[in-house]
Amino acid sequence: MQRVEKLERNGNDISKKESVEFEKEALPMISDTDKIVMKYGKPHKAVMIGIREFYEEIEWEQIPEPRYSLLKKEMLF
Repeated sequence: MQRVEKLERNGNDISKKESVEFEKEALPMISDTDKIVMKYGKPHKAVMIGIREFYEEIEWEQIPEPRYSLLKKEMLF
């Protein structure tokens, strides 16, 4: 989180506004061995807990380019 001061000009008036910007954290990349499935139009990583398989939503930015293009093709069919 970072505080930012901005000057705004409205005609002859200049005002100072403070805002808070959040830095985007680097997301861990998905490995080649991880199972990725599409659920509700979004990518999910399969996670095994005990003997059950659960699905954790992931961001598109976490998927390596070759696997990303394969998932996009799956969505078209």
